[in-house]
Amino acid sequence: MKKLSEPREYLKNFMDAIEPLGEKTSCILWQLPGKLHVNPGKLDHFCSLLGSDHIHVLEFRHPSWFSGAVEKIIEGYKNIVICSLSAPGDLPEDLYVNRGIAYLRFHGKKDWYRYNYSDHELDNWSGKVKNAGVRQLYAYFNNDVDAHAPANALAFAKKVAEDPG
Repeated sequence: MKKLSEPREYLKNFMDAIEPLGEKTSCILWQLPGKLHVNPGKLDHFCSLLGSDHIHVLEFRHPSWFSGAVEKIIEGYKNIVICSLSAPGDLPEDLYVNRGIAYLRFHGKKDWYRYNYSDHELDNWSGKVKNAGVRQLYAYFNNDVDAHAPANALAFAKKVAEDPG
């Protein structure tokens, strides 16, 4: 989509293409390139073009996007949320919630797509979810080369569902 430039036609074509999926598509993930630096004006314009039929999730891969200015833009839209990340490198591991919705992607910690999350790490994330008052949670573990994702996902789901008392 040319790094958020001139998105109108691309968005229309994409949304038309997925329209037959109907209610089977609850969230649409928009992953921005890791070399794309923050541009609040382009972001706000892009967000203004997104429809309200789905939850739109923005996954930022460059640290410059994680700022109060970006969060303020996103908070202005009821159906857009920042993707919370667990990933190698210098991306923050904060939980972002907009109107009770959170979307998490677990990419790994030391290496992309090759990681087995410890109980402690999963406890940390489940604690963030519980403390933030999340009402609608989407959490995805990357299909890693050692096949840890299914066990990690099941363990995380159990921890999130546990009664804290």
